[in-house]
Amino acid sequence: MTQPLDESTTTPPTERPARADRPRRPRAPGFRSADVLRTAALVIGIYFLAQLIRFAHPLFLTAFLGILFGLAVSTGVDLLSRWRLPRGLSAALIVVTFFGLLAGFGAWMAPTLHRQGIELKRQLPDAIDRVEAWINAR
Repeated sequence: MTQPLDESTTTPPTERPARADRPRRPRAPGFRSADVLRTAALVIGIYFLAQLIRFAHPLFLTAFLGILFGLAVSTGVDLLSRWRLPRGLSAALIVVTFFGLLAGFGAWMAPTLHRQGIELKRQLPDAIDRVEAWINAR
C-alpha cells in the first residue's frame, strides 16, 4: 500500500524554492558595453591574424619546406657520420647530390618535354576550334 504524499514535507520537482541567500535582480535587455568591447576586440584580433597569415604565408611555406628538407638531410648526415665523415661535409655532399640528381632528371626529361610542347603548340588551335564548334552546335 502506498501512502499519500504529505504536501507540507515534500515539494514536486517542478517547484523549487527560491534562493534565499541573494535576491534575484531583473535583467536589463541588451548587451553590456564590456561584452560588446570584448567581442569587437576578438573580431579585430582574428581579422589581423588572418591578414598576417595571408601576408606571411610564403614565409611559412618556405620555413616548412626548409624544416622538411633539413630533416631529410639530417637523416642522411646521421647515416654518413657512421663512416666517420664530418657532419658539415656530409650535409654538403647530400645537398649537392640532391641538386645534381634533380638537374640530371631535368636534363633527361628536357628533350621529351620540348617535343611535347612543340606538338601541343601545333595541335592546340585545331582542338580549340573543335571545342568551339561543339559548343555552337549545342
